[in-house]
Amino acid sequence: MYSGQSIGLLFTSDWRGYCIDNQISFLNFSDHADYYHWTFDNQGESYVEEPTFEFSILNGNDFYVCLEATNDIGCIDTDCQTVTLPEVFFFYVLTRLPRMVMA
Repeated sequence: MYSGQSIGLLFTSDWRGYCIDNQISFLNFSDHADYYHWTFDNQGESYVEEPTFEFSILNGNDFYVCLEATNDIGCIDTDCQTVTLPEVFFFYVLTRLPRMVMA
Protein backbone atom coordinates (compact mmCIF):
# COMPACT_ATOMS: atom_id res chain seq x y z
CA MET A 1 0.00 0.00 0.00
CA TYR A 2 1.41 3.39 -1.02
CA SER A 3 1.19 5.89 1.80
CA GLY A 4 3.90 8.44 0.94
CA GLN A 5 4.42 11.20 -1.51
CA SER A 6 6.55 11.11 -4.63
CA ILE A 7 9.77 13.08 -4.79
CA GLY A 8 9.59 16.46 -6.50
CA LEU A 9 13.13 16.77 -7.79
CA LEU A 10 14.83 19.97 -8.89
CA PHE A 11 18.30 21.42 -8.50
CA THR A 12 20.30 24.36 -9.79
CA SER A 13 23.90 25.50 -9.71
CA ASP A 14 25.05 28.71 -8.11
CA TRP A 15 28.31 30.24 -9.27
CA ARG A 16 27.28 33.86 -8.56
CA GLY A 17 28.62 35.28 -11.81
CA TYR A 18 32.23 34.34 -11.21
CA CYS A 19 34.02 31.04 -11.09
CA ILE A 20 37.77 31.53 -11.05
CA ASP A 21 38.41 28.36 -9.07
CA ASN A 22 35.85 26.26 -11.02
CA GLN A 23 34.00 25.54 -7.77
CA ILE A 24 30.21 25.49 -7.94
CA SER A 25 27.64 25.17 -5.16
CA PHE A 26 24.52 23.17 -5.98
CA LEU A 27 21.15 24.15 -4.55
CA ASN A 28 18.73 21.27 -3.98
CA PHE A 29 14.99 21.96 -4.13
CA SER A 30 13.86 18.33 -3.77
CA ASP A 31 10.70 17.55 -1.83
CA HIS A 32 10.19 14.42 0.28
CA ALA A 33 13.70 13.03 -0.26
CA ASP A 34 15.90 11.49 2.44
CA TYR A 35 19.03 10.39 0.54
CA TYR A 36 20.97 12.09 -2.25
CA HIS A 37 23.51 10.88 -4.78
CA TRP A 38 25.16 13.47 -7.03
CA THR A 39 27.44 12.63 -9.97
CA PHE A 40 29.60 15.29 -11.57
CA ASP A 41 30.43 14.40 -15.18
CA ASN A 42 32.48 11.33 -14.17
CA GLN A 43 34.78 13.59 -12.13
CA GLY A 44 33.35 12.75 -8.73
CA GLU A 45 30.28 12.20 -6.62
CA SER A 46 28.69 13.36 -3.38
CA TYR A 47 26.04 12.15 -0.95
CA VAL A 48 25.26 15.45 0.78
CA GLU A 49 22.06 17.41 0.22
CA GLU A 50 23.69 20.54 -1.26
CA PRO A 51 27.28 19.87 -2.30
CA THR A 52 30.02 22.13 -3.57
CA PHE A 53 32.21 20.67 -6.30
CA GLU A 54 35.33 21.84 -8.11
CA PHE A 55 35.47 20.80 -11.76
CA SER A 56 38.56 20.16 -13.84
CA ILE A 57 38.28 22.26 -17.01
CA LEU A 58 40.98 20.46 -19.01
CA ASN A 59 38.38 19.13 -21.48
CA GLY A 60 36.00 22.09 -21.79
CA ASN A 61 33.54 23.95 -19.61
CA ASP A 62 30.29 21.95 -20.05
CA PHE A 63 29.56 19.31 -17.40
CA TYR A 64 26.75 16.75 -17.04
CA VAL A 65 25.51 16.71 -13.44
CA CYS A 66 22.91 14.28 -12.07
CA LEU A 67 21.08 14.14 -8.77
CA GLU A 68 19.35 10.92 -7.74
CA ALA A 69 17.10 11.35 -4.71
CA THR A 70 15.51 8.55 -2.71
CA ASN A 71 13.09 8.56 0.20
CA ASP A 72 12.55 6.10 3.04
CA ILE A 73 9.70 4.28 1.28
CA GLY A 74 11.74 3.58 -1.84
CA CYS A 75 10.68 6.29 -4.28
CA ILE A 76 13.55 7.33 -6.56
CA ASP A 77 13.78 10.31 -8.88
CA THR A 78 16.64 11.55 -11.04
CA ASP A 79 17.34 14.96 -12.55
CA CYS A 80 20.28 15.57 -14.89
CA GLN A 81 21.42 18.90 -16.29
CA THR A 82 24.32 20.31 -18.25
CA VAL A 83 26.15 22.93 -16.21
CA THR A 84 28.28 25.42 -18.14
CA LEU A 85 31.09 27.25 -16.41
CA PRO A 86 31.83 30.70 -17.77
CA GLU A 87 35.04 31.15 -19.66
CA VAL A 88 37.49 33.20 -17.63
CA PHE A 89 40.16 35.29 -19.23
CA PHE A 90 43.24 36.43 -17.35
CA PHE A 91 45.42 39.30 -18.39
CA TYR A 92 48.27 41.17 -16.80
CA VAL A 93 48.49 44.91 -16.53
CA LEU A 94 51.91 46.48 -16.44
CA THR A 95 51.90 48.68 -13.36
CA ARG A 96 55.39 50.11 -13.74
CA LEU A 97 58.10 50.12 -16.35
CA PRO A 98 61.01 47.74 -15.88
CA ARG A 99 64.27 49.27 -14.70
CA MET A 100 66.64 50.16 -17.46
CA VAL A 101 70.28 49.28 -16.80
CA MET A 102 72.78 51.49 -18.62
CA ALA A 103 76.20 50.08 -19.32
